[in-house]
Amino acid sequence: LLGVMWWLAALANGALPAISSFAYMPYGQQAFLVTTVAGIVANPVASLIHHWLPCNKRWLIYIFAAISSAAAAVVVGLAATCHRPLACKDSGVAMVVLLVIVFSGFVSYSKVAISTHAHLLAGGRGLFWCGIVTQFGSFLGAIVMFVQTQENVFPDQFCS
Repeated sequence: LLGVMWWLAALANGALPAISSFAYMPYGQQAFLVTTVAGIVANPVASLIHHWLPCNKRWLIYIFAAISSAAAAVVVGLAATCHRPLACKDSGVAMVVLLVIVFSGFVSYSKVAISTHAHLLAGGRGLFWCGIVTQFGSFLGAIVMFVQTQENVFPDQFCS
């Protein structure tokens, strides 16, 4: 589970924040604001959902991590490609907002579930290692995306 925590931290704390403007700004400033706020709101809501509906099954955490990874892959794909046809439609805005809510919600729920599981198994030591893995994943995700943005993998404007 610590490997899953590392991966989720790399995506949520390092990779996607670095490229969010490339993925969301083509849909306009209002869409960018809505996706950002939706992602921020989904985080505590998912944590509260875990409080009411705790997850004790590893396989379910793995499924949630896979859903988060799939949503992140779509966001990265949108950031790396010229996606003008989707940007001109309300369905594109709705898709991006939904992706952010799904990603943020499932990542937050999974991270809380993994931390709870680590605390139950190893107490304070388990939480300590969750923290170390989270920081390391965040660092590596940010470094990888920094290099990608410096190499101009993500276009700063629409392709014609």
